[in-house]
Amino acid sequence: MQKIFAVLATLGFVLLSWIGLVNFPLTLGQNETTLVQTQFNSTDSIDTSANSSKQFLTYTNPDYHFKLDYPAYLIPDETNLHANQVVKFTIPSDNVFQIPDVEVSVYVRSGLPSNATISDFMQHYESLVYQSTQNGEMKPISSNISKIGGNEVIDQVYYDYSNDRTMKVNTINIIRDGELFSLFYVTQPGLFNTYLEDFRQMVDSMEILSHYNTTLISTVNSIDEYANYFAALTQQSASLTKDYQEKIGEWELGQISNSSKAKLTDDYLKNFTTQLKEFNQTKSPQPFEATKNNMSSSFSNEIKSYEFFRDYLITGNETMNQLSTDYLSKSLEDESDAFKSFKDVVNGILPDPFSGLSA
Repeated sequence: MQKIFAVLATLGFVLLSWIGLVNFPLTLGQNETTLVQTQFNSTDSIDTSANSSKQFLTYTNPDYHFKLDYPAYLIPDETNLHANQVVKFTIPSDNVFQIPDVEVSVYVRSGLPSNATISDFMQHYESLVYQSTQNGEMKPISSNISKIGGNEVIDQVYYDYSNDRTMKVNTINIIRDGELFSLFYVTQPGLFNTYLEDFRQMVDSMEILSHYNTTLISTVNSIDEYANYFAALTQQSASLTKDYQEKIGEWELGQISNSSKAKLTDDYLKNFTTQLKEFNQTKSPQPFEATKNNMSSSFSNEIKSYEFFRDYLITGNETMNQLSTDYLSKSLEDESDAFKSFKDVVNGILPDPFSGLSA
């Protein structure tokens, strides 16, 4: 599968050249992609129509501490990548020489000043765009600084003429804590609008995680580390639940409509689901297995409670409201069991990290 990223990679990482950290080639050349790895679904089981299903899955990269949602008809691939490219999402094809209908790639590069911002290098970015345009490598369509998901980004659309082909491209560049995250959406021009909405949803869903959270996934193994981690996690969970319950209070006072509260619930559910996934990915020492299982069950039942409550807000079905209450009660029971098993382990082994935290 030939790659079309000559101008893409250069534009996406001009900042690195600007600060003198790395010299990027003008072209990334051509490359053949291996067949999709066996852990991914085969093409026979994938519906590749962008409008056939709006099911989104979550991709998490603990090495580069980010995650995003992607449409189920795309397949993530971490093999045969270019420098700084950490994942690409494509519609699988048995023809490795065929240009994909759509490809979304994420590039990440560290080493920027910790206080670097998109605005800092906008003029350098514009200068390179002008040079590439004069060389006939691209034709700009639009370029602006905007806010996406709370992040300041450069959002650009252009035609790419490299490798004797014309492709239409949307790039999103984000700088956070000294790292540059660049997302590339590449299609043949006639298909640009077909998948654009799904790409923008991928961008909206992207979350740059703290190094601390992703490191825990692989390094929390000792009893003292897990005890501190568990205490911090439950404090964070309690804060998230408190925020949501405060919104319920506003709804009960008539300050928030049912439809608005349902939308808020969807937003909070993303956070609760992320919390559960990261917690389940974190290995626990054997003595804390009961603690982890009970807390995981508590998180799962809390999520089910809010899902039923959202459905109640939309439909007015009182059965949904009762199910929501039942699952929330079960969640509290599981949480109490988790705290009890936790304290059974730490008593006589560690200082209690739960000082001031009621079960």
